[in-house]
Amino acid sequence: MRARPKKLGGGLVLIDKVAVPEVPRVHRTYFGFKARMMPHVLRWSTRGVFVEAFCGGASLSWTMHRLGRDTLSGDASYLAYLHAAGSVAAPPLPPGWPDLDADPVEGFACALLDGRGPKQKGALPLTRDAARWLDGLCTAQAGDLSLMLAAAKALDCECRAMRFPSWTNKPVGLTALREYVAKWAALVREAVVPGGRAEARHGLAHETLASRRDFGGGTLYLDPAWPFADGSTAAAFYSHPARVGEIVAQRATPFDFLGTGDHLIYILGLVRTFFERGGQRVLTATQSTNSPSADELEPSLFSVARVLDRTTRRVEGGSHGTGFVEDMFTLEAPR
Repeated sequence: MRARPKKLGGGLVLIDKVAVPEVPRVHRTYFGFKARMMPHVLRWSTRGVFVEAFCGGASLSWTMHRLGRDTLSGDASYLAYLHAAGSVAAPPLPPGWPDLDADPVEGFACALLDGRGPKQKGALPLTRDAARWLDGLCTAQAGDLSLMLAAAKALDCECRAMRFPSWTNKPVGLTALREYVAKWAALVREAVVPGGRAEARHGLAHETLASRRDFGGGTLYLDPAWPFADGSTAAAFYSHPARVGEIVAQRATPFDFLGTGDHLIYILGLVRTFFERGGQRVLTATQSTNSPSADELEPSLFSVARVLDRTTRRVEGGSHGTGFVEDMFTLEAPR
């Protein structure tokens, strides 16, 4: 059983005997908290750009940026993209930020309340005045991605029925929602790291890689939402982020993490592209709850790269109850 990270002070925690920056609350998400991967990433990613093509909560991108590395983060989910664009790649926030004054309008949140959006009536736990204020805020300040991240986190983490529509939560009113957004804005401000080079992309993984011609010996981290071992897809990773993303973006934001076609073929194509464009190493992970299994994945990886390392470990507890086995592969370009 793995020990919890030990706080060392000075913003550092100890993970697997390696001191790393403590990931801020903004980046600890249900997408999968990847801080436990950091010692492995630091061991194998030593230079060049760090690319996280399925960034999720962008915790690894944030840590590498905090350590001074050039980072490129991307995700097809608008909610995941905001974690990178509104924090990792955000410019310094001005004094007096944020401005929460907004004229109420009838927008996407109100449409969901009325049952006119893609989700059923009742899935949005807001009062009418709160929804109209949120629509106005997201319409007027759509370009402030740090504020949009704060609004998304308020919906994601405070309005719990967003994630569990069957819950009979009392709808959140205007005053409470403003307080929630202000709370998360303060946490976003703490997470923003000034200086350095960081870029965020909203799109499929191959679109993120297409944004650069040369990765200069850098590292690509791939941790996609593989289908489950029973053949089903991770529906929660699609429905919940889509619902939050649509409200904040004020438009429909459909997505598929792995594009169309065979998931494994798609991932192998990303590995090839990265090496063809000057990347040095690819780190990819899977676990025993996924398909393909690690034993099935390994021969396919050998077909496009040299497998330098396979690290296997057991993760106890969590949402899986009895835990699961996790495998991470370290790849280099074939000679």
